Amino acid sequence: MSNKLMTLFFIILVAIAAVFMSSFVVTEKEMAIKLKFGEITQANYEPGLYFKIPGVEKVKKFDKRVQTLSVEKLEYITSEKKKVHVDAFLKWRIDAPDKFYLNSRNDRNNVENLLKEILKNSLRIEFRERTIQQVISKDRLVIMKVLKEKVGESAAEMGIKVLDVRMKKIELPRNISEEIFKRMRADWGKITSKFEAEGEKEKRTIEADANRQKTVILAEAYKKSQKIRGEGDAAATNIYIDAYSADPEFFSFYKSLAAYRNVFSSGSDVFVLESDSEFFKYFKAPKTK
Repeated sequence: MSNKLMTLFFIILVAIAAVFMSSFVVTEKEMAIKLKFGEITQANYEPGLYFKIPGVEKVKKFDKRVQTLSVEKLEYITSEKKKVHVDAFLKWRIDAPDKFYLNSRNDRNNVENLLKEILKNSLRIEFRERTIQQVISKDRLVIMKVLKEKVGESAAEMGIKVLDVRMKKIELPRNISEEIFKRMRADWGKITSKFEAEGEKEKRTIEADANRQKTVILAEAYKKSQKIRGEGDAAATNIYIDAYSADPEFFSFYKSLAAYRNVFSSGSDVFVLESDSEFFKYFKAPKTK
């Protein structure tokens, strides 16, 4: 009985070992290829459980997550024959595991060394065609875009997709840095002067327009005031005429009272007039009829 149990146990162990040796799992973080006698038979595996023939077929797995490759202190010569030191990096991942396997010889370091050389050569070409001021200012984004395209084309042949290429730092020799900063200050000074001149011109234009509008408004206001004053004087004249026509004697008396008020408003005024002057007409006693 014990021999049968041992045999059964041995068969179960052999079956488990056979299943273990003939199956493999591809996770979401991995890519895999299957080889038969050294030849790639399948490369496009989705995450899941798969089987192989033990001893005949082999499986190679690769990390499909995004990788970072950095290069530092690279020395280049610009079109002005000036030296610069550059730190850069690129983001990449495996896109075609079969191509990656054939080009890497199953060694990731081989691929990274190739990528470094491609990146270095591309940087050298781009810096050689530009001045220092261009590479540190307006052309920097253009250079990174060109690098991504150039490195990406070469990397695609190795089964690699380049996601991004960036220049982290561009260092200049001290004397060149001072020269660049002086030139930049001079350029910004010109731009500032230009804006100040345009602002001053705009200011004068606005002030001239405001003064013109002020003159027009004052002229219109004076014109309206004169018109209103003229209309008031005309109305007053008509009132006087109407009052005189209604009672000439009373109107004469009223005007004389107004004249007395104006003349005698100051106690220090002295007038020398004859007593029978028309001015004192209403100071005399009224005549009895």
